[in-house]
Amino acid sequence: MVLIMYKIKSFILGKDNTYITDYFLKKRLLKRYEDNLKGYKSLFSYFDYSKLEDYDYLYPNSDDQIKQCIFCLKSNPDVSFSSRPHVIPEFLGNRYLLQHEECDSCNSYFSSTLEDALDKYSKIYRTLDKIKNKRRKLVSYSSINQKSKVSFDKQKNIYTFMGYQDKDFLFDDNKNELTGIFEVPKHRPVNIYKSFMKIFYGLLPRDHHKKFTLLREWIRTEDPTTVFLKPLEVIKTRLPGFNKKPLIVEIFYKQNKNLELMLRNKDAEDTFEYIALLGFGNVVFEMPLLSDIDCVKLHQNIKMNLKRFPNPYFINTYERLDLSNSENVITTETVVFSYKERISLPELEGTLIAELSDNLDTILKTD
Repeated sequence: MVLIMYKIKSFILGKDNTYITDYFLKKRLLKRYEDNLKGYKSLFSYFDYSKLEDYDYLYPNSDDQIKQCIFCLKSNPDVSFSSRPHVIPEFLGNRYLLQHEECDSCNSYFSSTLEDALDKYSKIYRTLDKIKNKRRKLVSYSSINQKSKVSFDKQKNIYTFMGYQDKDFLFDDNKNELTGIFEVPKHRPVNIYKSFMKIFYGLLPRDHHKKFTLLREWIRTEDPTTVFLKPLEVIKTRLPGFNKKPLIVEIFYKQNKNLELMLRNKDAEDTFEYIALLGFGNVVFEMPLLSDIDCVKLHQNIKMNLKRFPNPYFINTYERLDLSNSENVITTETVVFSYKERISLPELEGTLIAELSDNLDTILKTD
């Protein structure tokens, strides 16, 4: 295996891959969601907050002197509220929307465990989508052993890929297609799922929280082996290309059918009471937000159908991920995309990244 270094000058976007930039176009798309998801109504849309230019709190309490954490249910002065927790992690692209009632203790626990797992898992997608970190710098990807790297040069509009041919990157010049195999450092997949649930639960209007006592308690459970449900499935769709796309977060809700009737007829198929979507870059995740009623149905082996969101990019290929694993594991993400042109750097081939000079950034930015 030989180390290869390439610059990708521009990606080919699918012909149906429309970059949604206009606010009103986003609202029309949301209306299409509502039309297609018959029986469901919108509870939350990040589109409504995407224009924020300063910090703002979601569902602020009129009396700031009395706060109760929506996760641990403790109030001040038993817990403090001095931090500014983001209701959707900042590393996903939400800079300004904050959680009003998340105590410092819960915020610290979520950041170091649940959001840490999602951070590691999403790193390559955020690199390719040019999402900035808290210091407003573009995110870059490095493998665990630092032998594979991906970065983006904003000035030249060029991605740089460093790694081993036939191990990290597979090129097909006949199709102008690149397959990248990217490592996700040690993490617990179940914490990725918990992180999704934590985000969506925090976005719900407060009068809906009473329907999620089982989920709320499980999110806060520090023992990762505690079983909630199995499998913990999400639907993952990869969109074509890596052009900058907006953060999409949606929650829909429908009045549930009679639970007693469903329990008597287990062969009947039902839909989930709450469904949610989170998308950034070229990846979209769809899943049920599990209410207490839906948990009972699943435990009773009632067939449940996840009604999917209409896809604005007309992509029907997707995969189901089971995130039930509570072990600390290293996984890989395989990403396939097309390009218009790649530039080889033969003068650097065969050189270990660790042996390159301190002027690596300068070398990579040369034409």
